[in-house]
Amino acid sequence: MKAFVLIAALFLLSNLSQAQDGRDIVTGPHDGKMQEIADVEVELLVSEREVTLCLCRQNAPIDTSNYKAIVTVVSGASREQIVLRPTTAGRLGGSSTSALRPYSVLSLELTSPSGTTGTIRF
Repeated sequence: MKAFVLIAALFLLSNLSQAQDGRDIVTGPHDGKMQEIADVEVELLVSEREVTLCLCRQNAPIDTSNYKAIVTVVSGASREQIVLRPTTAGRLGGSSTSALRPYSVLSLELTSPSGTTGTIRF
């Protein structure tokens, strides 16, 4: 019985901490992690050295020519900032100087053309 109460308490606390964050991470149309930031839906795609953001509103790609984005990658003691630049319609991309490690913490700072800035962690 004590084990059941302990498990239930841990489950409730984990759900409470997720609710306090206020952000839901869902899978996007390209199988990346998707969140909303600066009034834009952002999907993060990561390969061995490449980081790509897909930006859209109401499931339609938007013009990214005036957006600015920096992804900070923290893995152990190493830290790297990757500046993302417009690539194709609705996308910003950039390359890392070294291979991105599994379980790295990525944070995104996105600035819209109007100057609205938002930061999220993936």
